[in-house]
Amino acid sequence: MAREILIVKNVTREGPGLLEGVLNEGGITHSIVDLNRRRTFSSVENYAALVVLGGPDRANDENDKMQNELKRDS
Repeated sequence: MAREILIVKNVTREGPGLLEGVLNEGGITHSIVDLNRRRTFSSVENYAALVVLGGPDRANDENDKMQNELKRDS
């Protein structure tokens, strides 16, 4: 039984582009989570694959978004 693919995007206005077209053509089920709008999703173990799209933030950035992520993970 095939499981769906989780696509995590870090920038609301950007999406999976060509990847989404390929998945749709192949009939591959997928979910897209926008971290700027929805921060939670079920365990990645529930998915067949995980794709994390890029974004402008770096792990060592000291902006509010990244500092909140560090606090949440602690």
